[in-house]
Amino acid sequence: KGDPVVKRQKRMVLVSGVLGVVALVMGGLAIWAWNQRNEAVESRQAEVQQRKIAETQRQEAEEQRAEAVKQKDIAQTLQKEAESRGYYNALALAQTMANEMNFSGAQELLWSIPRKLRGPEWGFLMRRLHGHIFSFDLNSPAREVTFSPDGSSMAGLIGHALNVWDAKSGKLQITLDAESLTDRIANGSVKTSDSYWVTSSFAWSSDGSRLVTAHRPSRLPADGNGTVRVWDISNGKILQTLRGITSPSNVAWSPDGKRLAVSTGRVGNKKPQIMMWNEARETEAFSPEWEKELEIGVMAMAWSPNGEGLMMSLGGIGTAAIIEVRDAKNGHIIHKIRGHETKWIRSVAWSPDGKQIAGGCDDKTIKVWDAKSGKLQFTLEGSTAAINKVAWSPNGRFLASASADRTMTVWGTDFGRKLHLFKGHMENVEDVAWSPMGTHLITCSRDKTIKVWDVRQLLRDSKYARTIRLHTNGSPIEYYAYMHTSRSECVAWSPDGKHLASGGAGTIKIWEAS
Repeated sequence: KGDPVVKRQKRMVLVSGVLGVVALVMGGLAIWAWNQRNEAVESRQAEVQQRKIAETQRQEAEEQRAEAVKQKDIAQTLQKEAESRGYYNALALAQTMANEMNFSGAQELLWSIPRKLRGPEWGFLMRRLHGHIFSFDLNSPAREVTFSPDGSSMAGLIGHALNVWDAKSGKLQITLDAESLTDRIANGSVKTSDSYWVTSSFAWSSDGSRLVTAHRPSRLPADGNGTVRVWDISNGKILQTLRGITSPSNVAWSPDGKRLAVSTGRVGNKKPQIMMWNEARETEAFSPEWEKELEIGVMAMAWSPNGEGLMMSLGGIGTAAIIEVRDAKNGHIIHKIRGHETKWIRSVAWSPDGKQIAGGCDDKTIKVWDAKSGKLQFTLEGSTAAINKVAWSPNGRFLASASADRTMTVWGTDFGRKLHLFKGHMENVEDVAWSPMGTHLITCSRDKTIKVWDVRQLLRDSKYARTIRLHTNGSPIEYYAYMHTSRSECVAWSPDGKHLASGGAGTIKIWEAS
């Protein structure tokens, strides 16, 4: 029981058991650690493999995307090549149509080309289609252009002379030149100090067979005597010469072509007059009634549509301008209208039915009077500069005005209201004219352009609304062409509305209106 040897053996057995248990535990831990390591290695290997697979898939996806981009680029290139071929084929076809004088078809084809495809070639051809048919280079500025009543001829007032061209061929028909000044200038026989004849005004007869021209000396002598001549357009011969007329400034045929009115200027002690001739060459003369300070002269003159009245605007210094309306039979004053508080009434016009008179002035307003009573009906305000021109629409329901504030305005004459302000010119708008059908307006400006405005939607809307709302698809459409090396000053429609004429410094052009 107390044997030391036995005790030692028991302790050794116990220690051996403990060590065995410890060894077993350590072995288990080693095996577990080994397994964990193997699992970690396998996990890392699997992760690496997954990354390799993912990289492979990414590379394949990149290659697929690159291939897709390549195919897209090829498709886009093919599409652009096809569009380019179609574009140039369309241009070639439009060019052919233009050469065959099918302007409208060529324009429709060009407008059908998508905007993104239109290059400089498109613009060049479009400018050609909207460009002039004939161009006449001049030595002097063109101050006025008009077509004959039948549209076969066009007359242009150029400095000292009046040229007449065939409107279809562009061939110069005749030059109506007092004292053959053209020849004298060509051979150098006219000097700067010379006094020669200058054509100041002209007018077509109602049948288009005659032209009347007014001529005054370039340097007024003491009497200032000038001449008025009536020409036969078929041969350029003078039918009648009216002499001894003091500085004639305006001429106008009566609507029936049987009477001729001429306004004279003030020279020395001679006061301005209105002179009229009938077919029997009988002369009537009367002096406009104005105050002493108004003695500058007759700024504009126009017959009433029925030929019974003659209207003139009188300009002066330091006082209000006056419009006189006279009985064309006896010269008696029907109305003496004073309304603009300024010295210049730049433009006057009868309404087509002769019931109203419109006057545009440099006081920035337009006034409309009743032609029968002479009473002011309304004043059209809104321009920020002088009114250079007023023009009635063919139906008399609208007025168009050209202004020095670079705008053109369309007014409704039923309520005296502004319908629309047209902006687009960069300089003063010098002239405005309605197309014969009243669907378009043409303007010219010092910015070297003419512009044609489509006002059909505007005028249709104005029938139903007092406040005009221009819809997106009804906004005025503007076409324009650069035409002069200097400002353009006058425009006109042919009677059939198919052609336009424009005049400027050194050039007159005839344009296709379609």
